[in-house]
Amino acid sequence: MKHSYELTDEQVSGYITYYRLTQVDFDGTETIIGLTVLDCNTQFNNDLVVYPNPAHKQFTIEIKSVDEHGAGNLQIHDLTGKVVYSQEVSIGKGINKKPISRHNLERGTYIISVQGEKAKFKPVQLIIM
Repeated sequence: MKHSYELTDEQVSGYITYYRLTQVDFDGTETIIGLTVLDCNTQFNNDLVVYPNPAHKQFTIEIKSVDEHGAGNLQIHDLTGKVVYSQEVSIGKGINKKPISRHNLERGTYIISVQGEKAKFKPVQLIIM
């Protein structure tokens, strides 16, 4: 017989969280099952993905959000920090795809960032060939 359990930790205190799992039988006997490590930075937080990368004329930015955030700002920066592309985007819960096909980006390396009113996404690198 297989049992599965689920727990939502509302007070995660860092990016890497450790849990020690203990089984308690009906007779009170405790058995330590082991240590589980979760990287909460990648499993539970918002995520930003760009593909294909490297890109030529077209690419897609995927904004993965664990919550509804409404309006946000998508920016593409060159390596000097100058904003070379900016657009308002809607950030809904789940996967939000934003295809970019008409841009004036020269060949080079860029940084893509997205910020919502209540959410920040880890910037990602884009290479234009």
